[in-house]
Amino acid sequence: MNDGELRKYCEDAYKLEHQIKDQLNSRISFPVTYLVLMVGFLGYLVNDFNWRATSQLSVMFIVVASLDLSLVVISISYIFVFLLNHSYDHMPTLLESVKYREQLREFHRQNGDDNHQTADAEFEKYMIHTLAECQNHNAFINSQKSRLLIRTMRGLLGLLVFLALTTIPFYCAKGYK
Repeated sequence: MNDGELRKYCEDAYKLEHQIKDQLNSRISFPVTYLVLMVGFLGYLVNDFNWRATSQLSVMFIVVASLDLSLVVISISYIFVFLLNHSYDHMPTLLESVKYREQLREFHRQNGDDNHQTADAEFEKYMIHTLAECQNHNAFINSQKSRLLIRTMRGLLGLLVFLALTTIPFYCAKGYK
C-alpha cells in the first residue's frame, strides 16, 4: 500500500468515525423522550396516590417510587455524560495545513534541498499520521458514548420494570377510601 492509498484509507476511516458520531448523537433522542414520559408517569403516580391507604401500601409505594427516582437520576446522569463529557479530534484546518507544508518546503530550501518532493513526502506522512491519530481518538470516544447509551437504555428498562411494580400499590390503594 503506497502513501496515497494509505492516506485515502485513513481519510475514509476518519470520516466513518464522524458518521458514527452523528448516528450516536441522533440515537439519544429516544432515551430522552422515553425518560420524559416515564418521569411524567411517575409524577402522576405520586400525585394521585391515595396517601390515606394503609401504611403498608404507603411504605411499599414509597420504596418502589424511590427506586424509580434513583433510576431516573442515574439515567439522567448517563445522558449528561453522553452529551457533555467528550471532545472529538479534528484535522488541522486547510489554512494550517497549507502553512505547515510551506514551512516544510522553506526548511528544506534553507538546508539545500530545492526539490519540493522531500518536503511533500514529509507532509504526506504528517497528514497520514494526523488522520490516524484523530481516527483512533474518535473511535475511542465513539465506543465510550456507545457504552453510555447502552447503560442509559438498561437504566430505562429497569425504570420501566420498577414503574410497573409501582403501579401495584398505587392501584391497591385506589380501593381504600
